[in-house]
Amino acid sequence: MVDRLGPDGIYNSSLSNGPIESLNRKTKDLKRLGGGFRNFEHMRNRFLFATRKNPIYKG
Repeated sequence: MVDRLGPDGIYNSSLSNGPIESLNRKTKDLKRLGGGFRNFEHMRNRFLFATRKNPIYKG
């Protein structure tokens, strides 16, 4: 939601790129701390597991 306030062009914005930056940071941290993954599917699964709110430990 973006509202324009006054003739000066001052905007009141409630938009944020914080959630996307958080995912980018988690991806970079996973790549750095993982020490390398042998295939993409393993890295993808690890990323999805790390970003879940309620991970399933025994599936």
